[in-house]
Amino acid sequence: MEISEGPHRWRIEGDIIHIVQVGVVTEPLAQTSLRLMDQVLTSHPYVFVSADGSQMTGLDPKARKAISAYPNLHRIGGSVTFGAPLAVRLLLTFVFHATRLLGRASFPSYYPQTEAEGLSIIQSLRQKLSPAPRHADI
Repeated sequence: MEISEGPHRWRIEGDIIHIVQVGVVTEPLAQTSLRLMDQVLTSHPYVFVSADGSQMTGLDPKARKAISAYPNLHRIGGSVTFGAPLAVRLLLTFVFHATRLLGRASFPSYYPQTEAEGLSIIQSLRQKLSPAPRHADI
């Protein structure tokens, strides 16, 4: 399944959401990603994110808040953002660490150079995960 909103694109392949976002990630764009994650989670225990960050320039405050408040953070198996400039990598790292410090669930995030490296990381993360969380654990 593929979705486009202007220059932004999402593609779902199994338990992976591939994302291409251009410019600043806004709250509506973040909400689209989160809705797609929920859709993947209806048929998979975890969701993985592979993002092309080469054209990202930032993450607006409302988008950061939406991501940190996402109720299924504990079911994100990991994320890879490849090709992102240093400023974007630092911003994403800040958001993920702040979420963890606030007591929210966390997930591994990596910044490989290429999509192929990122997909290899996702495969490794998938193999390391334990079985899906039981309903009582959620």
